[in-house]
Amino acid sequence: MRAISRKLATPFCLLYIEPGWLAEIQKQLTVSAHPHFFPQPCVALPRIARKLAQDLAAEMLVADRIPAVRLESQLFELMITIIDRNSEWRNFNELLRAAGRQTMDPRIRRAMVLMREQIGGAFELDQIAMQCGLSRAHFYALFRRHTNLTPTVYANVLRMETAIRSLTASNLPLADISLDIGFSAQAHFTRFFRDHLGITPSEYRRVVDVIEPATGTII
Repeated sequence: MRAISRKLATPFCLLYIEPGWLAEIQKQLTVSAHPHFFPQPCVALPRIARKLAQDLAAEMLVADRIPAVRLESQLFELMITIIDRNSEWRNFNELLRAAGRQTMDPRIRRAMVLMREQIGGAFELDQIAMQCGLSRAHFYALFRRHTNLTPTVYANVLRMETAIRSLTASNLPLADISLDIGFSAQAHFTRFFRDHLGITPSEYRRVVDVIEPATGTII
């Protein structure tokens, strides 16, 4: 949550929801990672969802700490309100069948594994393509066909996921997190994080600490 000042300070709430978390709560939401789960990239919030978001934001602003169980319950209620109207989650079986028909090329699966394993290094996508026996052009085309993402976007998603986990679950200094996900300087990591999430890593961590203190140790 961040205050942006022009004429008025406007707080807003940013949510980064992992499909695995939704699936743990409700089996049908296993398919929330499917590229066609949300037919449209942007939707208008229904009035009830807007109220739930406003209530959650208000509580985050004034509470010293929100119990994890209560927070998860509020977030899930908010997500279900949005998902129910704007997604294909009720077509659970059809989405699963579609996913089964779209068997991923084993070379792309290998590329995704390599990218995840090498997230802390300065890996080159051309090298990844070579390791998978593909030319750069074929690799990019095949990757996009199977994932609806470019390799660069997928690599950035991996970095964001890793950064968010580190900021949420530990007190590691930002410089260490920067190095862990392949940035040579903390300033580059801060710029990357702000460009993707709209706030800096420090601001994100302050919000997380309001909800529930981190449990790691400072090194």
